[in-house]
Amino acid sequence: MEPLAKTLVIGVDGGEPTLFDQWSEAGDLPNFDRLRARGTTGRTRNPTGLEAGAVWPSFHTGLSPGRQPQYDGLRHFDSELYNNRWYEADEVMPHLWRTLSDQNRRVLVIDAPYARLDHNLDGAMIVDWGSHVPSDGQHMQFQTHPASLLEEVLEVVGPDPTAGVTCDRRKLESTDDFVAFVEDYLDRLEKKGQLTVHMLNKGGWDFAEVVFTDLHCVGHHTWHINDPTHPKYTPRLENALGEPLRRVYRAFDEALGEILDVIDERTTNVILLMSHGMGPQYTGTGLLDRMLDRLASRGTKRSKRESLTPKARLLGIWHMVPGDVRARVRPLRGPFKGALTVKQFLPDPQSRPYFEVYANNMTGGVRINLEGREVHGVVSPEAYDLVLETLSGQLKTFTNRETGEPLVEDCVFTREIYGGEYLDRLPDMLVSWNRSAPIRVVESPLTGPLRQNYAGFRTGDHTPFGMFVAAGPQFEPMTLSDDVASVDFAPTIAALLGAEIGPTDGTPIPGLGGAATPFTST
Repeated sequence: MEPLAKTLVIGVDGGEPTLFDQWSEAGDLPNFDRLRARGTTGRTRNPTGLEAGAVWPSFHTGLSPGRQPQYDGLRHFDSELYNNRWYEADEVMPHLWRTLSDQNRRVLVIDAPYARLDHNLDGAMIVDWGSHVPSDGQHMQFQTHPASLLEEVLEVVGPDPTAGVTCDRRKLESTDDFVAFVEDYLDRLEKKGQLTVHMLNKGGWDFAEVVFTDLHCVGHHTWHINDPTHPKYTPRLENALGEPLRRVYRAFDEALGEILDVIDERTTNVILLMSHGMGPQYTGTGLLDRMLDRLASRGTKRSKRESLTPKARLLGIWHMVPGDVRARVRPLRGPFKGALTVKQFLPDPQSRPYFEVYANNMTGGVRINLEGREVHGVVSPEAYDLVLETLSGQLKTFTNRETGEPLVEDCVFTREIYGGEYLDRLPDMLVSWNRSAPIRVVESPLTGPLRQNYAGFRTGDHTPFGMFVAAGPQFEPMTLSDDVASVDFAPTIAALLGAEIGPTDGTPIPGLGGAATPFTST
């Protein structure tokens, strides 16, 4: 089948829909507005409880967590090691562009999240030029297919202005740190736009995808600067920085305008995807493991694990020192690097009936130490359901001491909403946090109080929903009333390109029809 129209996906990783709406109304985003004026707009629904890690794998495969292994984009819990393990290249499902390439659709892919280089594509691929996290989860490595494209990219835009260092490793303390950080990402946004225009103008593609991760990184590190309710807000930093996140959204809009200017609206569909959002970083993730330990020790000798270790207390005091002061003594900290690092989860999970595994900061993950699945399982399969039900009720007794509100909004059993051959890789329960306020002291009649000092450098974190705008010859100007699931985009794009996608959990966006086959349970 011949492609019905060329299709370009422009991804905005971690772009907050409410900020797009707010700054659109203020006149800051004219190119976003012109795309939305001629396209279909809707809100996106991401995999429940696993939004941050699973949104891109679900978008790229059309499969939900459980039916494809990446419930977190980079890692999964290993029931033999009792620890997280990075995915190997052959452990993930084929991405959309591989399916399209196999059907003679020429593809162009630039910095798609959690995707390694595919050396056999009919087209071009660029990884880790300007990513949020390394494509293999461990080391940023700028690569291209074909290999000769690497020098061309460097000639056109040069290296990544952030020097290939993931933003999660940049610890911003002083005002100068923040200024340099924002300028680096503004520079990277501009160059990513230039690179995209260059690659699109070369032609030779039916499907193209480029993902901007800059709003994601700047949202993580600068959310507090313009949020007076945030614990880390200081007027000094706001006066010095202005509105960094707004500047970055404007810069993206300028890059979007340059891209739209080289697109033929009569022959090319454009899908702009804001994958998931951004808000303040309030989380019980990490603290959950101590909550579980306290609950498991009820009726026995009280757990000796403290809710705040001496190391954590020292680190909390250190972070009370103003950032500019901390930055001035930075050269003296070399010999002590890592000495105060506080582990997120407690040691020796194999000796416990249940423990925390990483899901994301919106949601905590609980793993049952199950006989027959975990190497050192202690909970029998017959007791599995009762343990989950009991634990769910106990976790819902916790409150945030500062607000008096429930700490937990909901506890979801993954087997009730997910299925598939990879189900055992998922957490057994997902604990959704009430993030209306900072989570510093929690308490329950069952455990007493537990405290945490959040020592991370992220002040912003994800919100679960995203947004999309789709414009082109096969889209009408409208706003959809129903959410579009992240798994719906792969069959939609396949339909736009007249390609077969095979089994999928999604269906094409209404009005498109399409050749995709919905997944049917047996």
